[in-house]
Amino acid sequence: MLGYIAAGRLVNTDPEQIDLGKFVFTIPEPQLINHLVVFLTGEVAIEEGFGASIFLAWPSPDGGEAGWQYLGYITNDKPSAIFRISGTKPQELVHNPFGGMGMMGDNMANLAICVEPLEEMAHAMAESQAAAPTASDFMQFASVTVENLFNFVTSFAAPREQALRDADNDWFPLGALQRWQEIFLSKLQRDPTFWKR
Repeated sequence: MLGYIAAGRLVNTDPEQIDLGKFVFTIPEPQLINHLVVFLTGEVAIEEGFGASIFLAWPSPDGGEAGWQYLGYITNDKPSAIFRISGTKPQELVHNPFGGMGMMGDNMANLAICVEPLEEMAHAMAESQAAAPTASDFMQFASVTVENLFNFVTSFAAPREQALRDADNDWFPLGALQRWQEIFLSKLQRDPTFWKR
């Protein structure tokens, strides 16, 4: 009924059934996978009015409970979906779809598929889409962006004599960029929404 494909690996159509409508695939070395394709095999259709919510549980780096992440869904009308999983390790954690059950092994992830009514799936989809970035997320993004710009520009730094000989390029004092970085980050710290005005 269900299967998944990860590039460079064999197709897996043999999930373990944990409970009624709850299936899990164990995925070795998940850090080597960029995308997963989850699909209905076509052998058996999902019951009318139902769909399959798809979750991924990443192993915890400190050996604690796995971080479950909602990826999306498939239905009879949408029998397959591609999910990018590289770089998404549990930022958007959700409840464990299997209750308190921990199913993780060393260097393993779990792909959990829950067959449930479409109304329940709609709630989970709305929750995942409603997770808007916070001020803290924006501050972190802005700080990293400013630091990246500073590092990039300073990689072109040259002694004054060389800069004067190179008439083909425009030059500016590196100290000006450093002052701008300090002022920008200071404003961001005081008021993360200053840029909206």
